[in-house]
Amino acid sequence: MKRSVLICGAGPVGLVLGIKLLQLGVPVQLIDKGLQPDRYSKALSLNSATLELMNEMGIIEPILDQAFINQNIYIHWYHQLLM
Repeated sequence: MKRSVLICGAGPVGLVLGIKLLQLGVPVQLIDKGLQPDRYSKALSLNSATLELMNEMGIIEPILDQAFINQNIYIHWYHQLLM
């Protein structure tokens, strides 16, 4: 009997992990607390290491085709601008 890896959470990390494991031939089961896909992204941004990994996995093009490339990020904490 071949076992599968259970991934809890269908956010960016869970989805990329699932894709990578499937590419390596490892069966996965992915669960998420949401009953349906989110309408909005769970990721505020993707860092360069994640983009490099997605490029190596061959999945970067469709992501970049749909991406909004943001040049500025403003972080507020208790009504004060941090960055």
